[in-house]
Amino acid sequence: MADASDGQPRPDDTLSALADQADGAYQLSLAVGGLTCAGCIAKIERGLTAFDGVEEARVNFSTGRLALRWRGARADGDAMVDSVRRLGFTVTPLQHAAIAPDDPARGLLKAVAVAGFAMGNIMLISVMLWTTGHDVLGPGTLGLFHWVSAAIALPTIVYSGQPFFRSAAAALKTGRTNMDVPISLALVLASAMSISEIMNGGPY
Repeated sequence: MADASDGQPRPDDTLSALADQADGAYQLSLAVGGLTCAGCIAKIERGLTAFDGVEEARVNFSTGRLALRWRGARADGDAMVDSVRRLGFTVTPLQHAAIAPDDPARGLLKAVAVAGFAMGNIMLISVMLWTTGHDVLGPGTLGLFHWVSAAIALPTIVYSGQPFFRSAAAALKTGRTNMDVPISLALVLASAMSISEIMNGGPY
């Protein structure tokens, strides 16, 4: 039965994608959402292979697909799928994933485009700051251009950093870490340090 509280198919729904093999084994092909790095794949595969009877548990990072094969009870698939969800990932049958309205790749492309545009503009300002003597520009002009750079950078970090922030928050919520946790921390700390330098009249 589907659980209307979260809009996500429950394990019983997911097992509609199960295939009963002629040799007595069961096989599932599912779409996994929330993958960000090799560590995510290792956590999922390690957790699934810990179940008795599992012969194969492989996650393809590029396609986001999980191939699961085991011997035992058909209902064992419920516990396996739930274990993946408890790690903070979404699991859906491939037929549902194929018609999903959200395209993560499109969102990532937009984030990269915004970050690239902002980087180009900040580099133009930085070239002027680094090739002109501070005695020529004066502290007022230096401060102005630093704040202009900050006005471009901060909204860009908020928008383009969302994939990292969301992934890090999801990982921490389930009591685990991934590579996006230190990335998010570095973004926040570097931004805070830069703003502090501007406010205190630092040369860089």
